[in-house]
Amino acid sequence: MSQDDFSTRYELFPSAAGISIIASPEPSHPSRATGVSVSMSPEPSHPSRATGVSVSMSPEPSHPPDLSHEETSTVVDILQRFQDEIDEEDEDRQEVVDAVQKVVRKLKGVRHNPSSDADILSLTNANIKLHSLKLISAKEEEVRKLGGKLGVALSLEETRRIIAQIRKYVSFETEAGCRFLINAILTHVVSNLRTSALGAAIVPEFRIPETSLEPGASSYGGAVDYLMAFGEQWAIDLLVRSTKLAFTDNDIYKSLSCNIYEAKPDNVLKALPQAVIAAVAQAQRFGFQTFRGCITTGEEWLFFVYNQNTSGSGGVVSWLSQIRLESDLRGLTLVLGLLRDWAFISPDLKRQIQNGQIKEMEFCTYDA
Repeated sequence: MSQDDFSTRYELFPSAAGISIIASPEPSHPSRATGVSVSMSPEPSHPSRATGVSVSMSPEPSHPPDLSHEETSTVVDILQRFQDEIDEEDEDRQEVVDAVQKVVRKLKGVRHNPSSDADILSLTNANIKLHSLKLISAKEEEVRKLGGKLGVALSLEETRRIIAQIRKYVSFETEAGCRFLINAILTHVVSNLRTSALGAAIVPEFRIPETSLEPGASSYGGAVDYLMAFGEQWAIDLLVRSTKLAFTDNDIYKSLSCNIYEAKPDNVLKALPQAVIAAVAQAQRFGFQTFRGCITTGEEWLFFVYNQNTSGSGGVVSWLSQIRLESDLRGLTLVLGLLRDWAFISPDLKRQIQNGQIKEMEFCTYDA
């Protein structure tokens, strides 16, 4: 390729980190822009801190730019160095990092898929194995007592009445209808987890950044229907006020236990790969070895745990057979108890916060 087809300009000064990368349109497709530009300017009052950042990609071409392997490596290296220069206190940091990573994947020819496209083959390609999880029968009554525990906000009877009204007036044929029931149950849980030092919050439509699970093959991204977070009250309050601002603080992950929940109008087992891919992506983002989640129609609940391999890529997903609320709601306390356990159970404060990321479980056992 000629110099006119590709140009790169890179600047990095001690007092102001700046970078600009430009790739011109391919000669054979003049109407298609394949270029990428990244720029960052310093804040006048803080010359050592880069706060003005812009990352842009032109309309997506049918194929990546025609760069040599050496040229691609050079651009990728510059972009990654640029990413490292972004101030951790910059409120736009995560958005910029996501954009830079998207550009890198484009240059490497990594195909992006929405997490909703994930299937069993996706898990196999990512070296993720499926195992079963079992509820310890001797502890089932203990789980039900936990779910029926006297609420400090919503009582069990109040939640039962709300569910009865939802069942009476809402159609469950669509995901939107199912969410009425899911919202009522999750709200019962988070409202009763609050203490003087700890709290819980629900973040709907939590965005999953593009994450590569199959090296050199494809990446996944999208949004999970719910992220339920439990942890120190200052972190929960920040989440409720602004999720975007909360997650610009890298230390917030140390103060939260996070679980994901996917809503489906039917066939929760079929949706397991999609939820697992989201859990794996979040585990990578947060730096967790274990991540818990659930897929539900509102009436039927499938709980799972993802454990990353201690060496190499991939991991194991263990899932519990579906639990139904049943028409008389006899399954409600079991579901509520497991939802509380997925967030926390240990009396130790630190283990409470980390419970969703602890491999060992109180009421379930892994099937070898």
